[in-house]
Amino acid sequence: MSLTAEAESAGAILAGAGIRATVDTDCGELPGDVETVLATMLREGVTNVLRHSRAEHREITAERTAAGVRLTLVKDGVDGCGDAWLDSKISGGSGIGNLTSRAHAVNGRLVAGAGADGWFELTAEVEILAAAVAA
Repeated sequence: MSLTAEAESAGAILAGAGIRATVDTDCGELPGDVETVLATMLREGVTNVLRHSRAEHREITAERTAAGVRLTLVKDGVDGCGDAWLDSKISGGSGIGNLTSRAHAVNGRLVAGAGADGWFELTAEVEILAAAVAA
């Protein structure tokens, strides 16, 4: 899967749903397994926006860090199911639990949660050198 292609698709899907999206995923070339995991997280994140919120705005960024790459998905409009929905999915085989397992498989970590301000953030960080060596 291509992170760039998923980002373009996400922007179009969100716009079609009337959700303003800021998308910036110009983070350079990534190892194939890392790119697939991040693209999957982006796809799942967009699905989450459409199913579990009243979002009006979405921010999607992927950026290089000193150790690798960070993908951040932020949305407004958490509809009250944010914390309970998240808690029920952390250890499950789908949703956030699945994405956490995928991140760990490429030496990454995932942090997700809803804030009191009605915004939800999902951040995945992957160490590129460790991920490339593991592959």
